[in-house]
Amino acid sequence: CVIHNGVDTERFSPRRNDREVLRLRSQYATDGCFVMVFIGHRFERKGLRYAIESLTHLPNRVLLWVVGGDSGRVGRFRELARRLGVDDRVTFFGHRNDVPDVINAADAFVLPSSEEALPLVGLEAMACGVPVLMTRVGGIPEFLSDGWNGFFVEQSAHDIAQKVELLLRRRD
Repeated sequence: CVIHNGVDTERFSPRRNDREVLRLRSQYATDGCFVMVFIGHRFERKGLRYAIESLTHLPNRVLLWVVGGDSGRVGRFRELARRLGVDDRVTFFGHRNDVPDVINAADAFVLPSSEEALPLVGLEAMACGVPVLMTRVGGIPEFLSDGWNGFFVEQSAHDIAQKVELLLRRRD
């Protein structure tokens, strides 16, 4: 018998029209933008580089919000975004206590990890009704159904961009 991690569905549930969610959206994204959110601390292992690089293949209305990380890691990835010319489309939030609001304000959750066990944050995004873009590693195939509640992605900026384009077409 396998008992998977649980999610507090009182905290993590769809709340698109909640005042705090709308405030976040209006403060960090303009109308018509598509927001991807990345949440994690070990940016290298979690594949943040691929999420940032994917912006170079996507329309300017696609943004990336990054939650987590320490100042040393943030600096390196902020510099990567600057070198790629997408720094105006990436917001580094650092640690936040309002993760359910941030997830609900996003249009997709992205986590192109090289390794995982069973990332709770992916389950939390799904509990909020947000499609997930995650690699096929660890326990992720046990809860991600490709094309149904999100998409499997490779550790590839191009592949992530292709999946975001699918979500953009479904939204528009």
